[in-house]
Amino acid sequence: MTNRAWRPVLDGSLAARARATVAEIAAELDRRDLPTASLADGLAGIALFHGYRARAGEAADDDATFRTLERALAQIAELSSPWLFTGYAGIGFAIQHLADVVGDTAETLAQLDDLVVQTLRAEPWAYEWELMCGAIGLGVYGLERGDHAIVARVVDILEARAEPMAVGRAWRAFDDQDDRVGHFNLGMAHGVAGVVGFLAEACTVAPRGAPLLRAAVDWLRTNERVGHARAYPGFAAPRVASRATDGWCYGDQPTALALMRAGRALGDVALVDAAAGIARRAARRTGDELATLYITTALCHGSIGQALLFHRLGETLDDDDVRACARAWYARALDELASVTEAGLQGGLAGVGLGLIAGYSVVEPTWMRMLLC
Repeated sequence: MTNRAWRPVLDGSLAARARATVAEIAAELDRRDLPTASLADGLAGIALFHGYRARAGEAADDDATFRTLERALAQIAELSSPWLFTGYAGIGFAIQHLADVVGDTAETLAQLDDLVVQTLRAEPWAYEWELMCGAIGLGVYGLERGDHAIVARVVDILEARAEPMAVGRAWRAFDDQDDRVGHFNLGMAHGVAGVVGFLAEACTVAPRGAPLLRAAVDWLRTNERVGHARAYPGFAAPRVASRATDGWCYGDQPTALALMRAGRALGDVALVDAAAGIARRAARRTGDELATLYITTALCHGSIGQALLFHRLGETLDDDDVRACARAWYARALDELASVTEAGLQGGLAGVGLGLIAGYSVVEPTWMRMLLC
């Protein structure tokens, strides 16, 4: 693995097509009147798109970034949750991440810090622990802000919610869908891969999380399968079938990235190598294998998400074959763009645009920290 600068995988006519598509997406987003301020579906995510266009030197999008964040802040009182993807922590993430573009926002961020801290003070923790709408997402906000106290509190919550298993420890999800209450989710968005990804990052500022990270990795790996299109199923629980959805939310690509980061944090070379093998196997999947998986076009579990994740894996592993896989997924995303009708980052045009910018620009997509990738 390497710390080399980010390298685009698109060039020539494919890069030109991607660049033109990004300009079209920017124009279309300017025409949209969005009712939400959130990071996943609304203005905060679209601000990230405009901000990365500015960083890539395209148009004068500093103003677009600022205007979009202003609109998000004006709607923040309408958000009913603190969460990263759907609440005010997501707006704070975007503001912090785009500080080089939008300027001094210290007062606003301090107010958002206070709101996040108030949520995390709940004792015992009565909410979900997951990335999208739970404690881990608030921990990602804390990592972005450099707030070690927020990160440490989330580690404590995960420690309290961890269940001892035959091997390692796991986290039982809860929700209002009867057939999934009490399940063990393995994905990044809602599951234990997200725990591993977060704790691997949190160990840099909260070293006491290392034993918990080790336990999470050990349990997650007991679910690994050989000879399947995906090494990791979506769930590990009686009566819950494995989801065929493949991408960031559920997939080997983000799981491999989380395990590689965990291996580096734990000094476990064998774990890093095993995760690299999972990533390379995913990049070699056949058409018949891919046909068994549900893959759309958008970031969450679509072709642009596949492209971006394989691009990240290719750079992490310095592997030209994985980069070639990413290039093929970028091309597929461009061909499928007409199927994307939503505006937002997770499931819409802003996410496609951000992915394409990463494909042809030398600007590293560090916004992927919100995805723990």
